[in-house]
Amino acid sequence: MILILVIPIILLVLFLFIRKSRYWENRGVPGPRPLPLVGNYGANIIGKKNTFEISGDIYKQYEEYPFVGVFRMGNPCLLIRDPEIIKNILVKDFSYFVNNEVFVDKKLDPLLGLNPFMLKDEEWKKTRQLLTPGFAPAKIKPLFPLVENVAKNFIKYLEKHQDTALDVKDVCGRYTCDTVAVCALGLEGSSFEPTESQMLQIVRKFVSPNSLQSIKFAISFFVPHLKIKVIPKSFDDDVINITKQILKYRQDNNIKRNDYIEAMYHIHGSLLETAGHLLGFIVDGYETTSTVMTFILYELAANPKCQQKLREEINTVMEKNNDEFSYEMLTDMIYLEACINESLRIHPPLAQLAKTCNKSYTVSTISPEFKKLDVTLEPGSSIIIPLLGLHKDPKYFRSPEKFIPERFLDKSDAHKYAYLPFGGGPRICLGSRFGLLQLKVGIAVLIKNFEIRLDERTQQPLKYDPMYFILNPKGGAWTKFRKVSK
Repeated sequence: MILILVIPIILLVLFLFIRKSRYWENRGVPGPRPLPLVGNYGANIIGKKNTFEISGDIYKQYEEYPFVGVFRMGNPCLLIRDPEIIKNILVKDFSYFVNNEVFVDKKLDPLLGLNPFMLKDEEWKKTRQLLTPGFAPAKIKPLFPLVENVAKNFIKYLEKHQDTALDVKDVCGRYTCDTVAVCALGLEGSSFEPTESQMLQIVRKFVSPNSLQSIKFAISFFVPHLKIKVIPKSFDDDVINITKQILKYRQDNNIKRNDYIEAMYHIHGSLLETAGHLLGFIVDGYETTSTVMTFILYELAANPKCQQKLREEINTVMEKNNDEFSYEMLTDMIYLEACINESLRIHPPLAQLAKTCNKSYTVSTISPEFKKLDVTLEPGSSIIIPLLGLHKDPKYFRSPEKFIPERFLDKSDAHKYAYLPFGGGPRICLGSRFGLLQLKVGIAVLIKNFEIRLDERTQQPLKYDPMYFILNPKGGAWTKFRKVSK
């Protein structure tokens, strides 16, 4: 009796899968054949490969085509390969693709739901207009001495741990945590002290690669309409309490500071909204920047000639100012910027962009090197821009697997929309200027003072953690720091 009931259900599921799996085939779009339930991303679900790497692999397999049809679980997505089409999606036809394909239930995740990356339509537009002035160059420059002071503490910490194998992600996380604390909250961080700061403990608990949050982020990616709370209530409470304590202390003592928390409270006048934007600043300023910094230092350790060339540039620039560091000097360190750009090319932290089409839109071949194709996307359709594939395409970057910062000194060898570490168009990363300030100051001070060498504990070649929500080195990037002789 049970068998009689089960067989029709199995046949129905099989029929629905077969019909769904022909979605792109019926529209004349090439692509890999999906597997039942998991689509084309099964290697990620079983913990074998990062989703970004899978998209990059698919990108490589269809080099003649401007776009490819893929399936994320049962959801058909169009993976875009042609930079000219990407340009249209992000800029010219932005009104069709306003929203990032990420779904957060604001009732379940009130703070995360206020992050500009998560916001949609008019709510995003209004918030972006309010936040943009706070990240203008004139607002970033006054933060330089605060960041430099944290970098000095960074140096003292490394001097105590010379020739000891250190996980670069750990030490970079201490640095970015303290820069966020002082620049956003006006707090003197203590992440380099034996007793770690409260903020460092909080953010590490949240963004640990092995944490439940990684699984929740994966679920929100593969099953976006399944309503789950991504951030634990305890983390929400911690951020709200920190925000409340700082604001109350300042009000009680009539203290005014020109920092991020003060600006957010002035704009919104709401504890919850201030805490929500603070959460975004903390996660981006701590986690994303520390990860980018980790990859940069890994590449410099793995490429000692590049490291020495960078050290010589830093010394030359600083000698002109009696070895004193200044904000203006950062613009003269062009090889430093090239090293950062090259590392972002090889290891973009958010290695693909996912967008939702909000009205009928026809995608057609633009660049002549691709086969002629066109397909009309229905409202609600998903598109993927695979940065890892684009950034490592030999058509745009010669010897793409090699760390060659010099390619960014001559910017003529790549299509602008084949290199998108901060995204592009109106939704380009708002905090990139602050992130670059953290990176440039930290790396300049580090490379000037220390020689960095890879430790044998670092996996070679470097592998990515398959379950993390951004690119993250699996097993860590272990290095040793040795003081440079004067």
